Amino acid sequence: MLFCEFARHLYPIVSGDMNTDEFTQELFRKITQTDNEENIIENTVFSTYRSYYSGERSIKQFAKKIRKNIEPACFMTYIDDLSDEAREQIVQAFSSECNDLTVMNVGEKMADLFKSIIIEASEASSKSQNKAATQQNHTKKKSISEKDPIENEAIFLEAQKFCMMYENEISLLPLCQIAFFIDPLHKNIRQMYSDYILLSSEVKKKVLEMKDVPTLIFSEKWIEKAIAAYEKQVIELGLTSRSFLYEGAKYFHYAYNRYSQIQVNEFNPCIFDRIYLRGMTAGFLKNKKCTISSYIEDYLYYQKTGEEIIYDPPMDYLWDKMNLGNCPEHELSYWICLFIITSCYQIMNKSIYEDEKWENIYIHSNLIQTLEDMYYYALLQLYRTYEL
Repeated sequence: MLFCEFARHLYPIVSGDMNTDEFTQELFRKITQTDNEENIIENTVFSTYRSYYSGERSIKQFAKKIRKNIEPACFMTYIDDLSDEAREQIVQAFSSECNDLTVMNVGEKMADLFKSIIIEASEASSKSQNKAATQQNHTKKKSISEKDPIENEAIFLEAQKFCMMYENEISLLPLCQIAFFIDPLHKNIRQMYSDYILLSSEVKKKVLEMKDVPTLIFSEKWIEKAIAAYEKQVIELGLTSRSFLYEGAKYFHYAYNRYSQIQVNEFNPCIFDRIYLRGMTAGFLKNKKCTISSYIEDYLYYQKTGEEIIYDPPMDYLWDKMNLGNCPEHELSYWICLFIITSCYQIMNKSIYEDEKWENIYIHSNLIQTLEDMYYYALLQLYRTYEL
């Protein structure tokens, strides 16, 4: 039994007022016990729990991290403390999965089942997990494998041609998907984006399959929601004292709709003063320069020391250092894109980037050559972080 099936069976019975994100987190809380400072249960974002519940994402990597903290007795107590009616409903829902399941032993049986699901997921191969997830999300549409052999070959050859043509840029496939979502009628600066848009849906699917790149699933308003969630979080974390995504984040979007052709000479320049406070390294780092990404990382570390903060928040520092209030618009667009790209990795849960779904995605900075690339890359970071 997959975790998504387990969770879906239980949700209508015991979720109460919780949504699927909260309920999924609660299930993992009830079967683990940890005193670790870095609690993986609490530090995992709700969008990740949502994808576990839906079956869109395997729990493999997550299961590996929590399996040592599994306490079936805790989950047994959780189930046994439910009302008689709820336990009876669970017996009915899981009777085909658990032999001899009764109201009297339902807590023990469910705890054992949940434990086995986590252990099996942590030990499963990527291929078996992906196959299972695919089966769960199977649609009634005719698959490529069911098509005429000649049509299958044509799809394969067209996908192969695309992969060969853009072999050196193939890591940009996630950005191609974003470009297609934003405007399938737009002529992009990078030819790869436009050529991907012109592929049929079957060939797009085959290309992603060939290169083992996940299909990104976008909700209608995900960009606006992700920007709002991001802006709220950077303010809460003290990374800025100013709103730099005002008026609908217009200067961010200018990177796409006004200045997409502007060349990026250096993706992440090393021109900022380093925060040097890490004990023995302080003398070595003094007077050294760093990227804005390193400044953000050091600033976040500095916050955790409990010392009085004497450094400017990263965006405030960047704003003053680069004179963003008076610089040309395209330069402001560039710095906002870069700040989003680098801060998303530094401030959000880094375990997201270790997830199996993203393990084959690495975009080298050398490929980020225009503001169009910067914009799509920033959106990818927002998507990876929030997945709204």
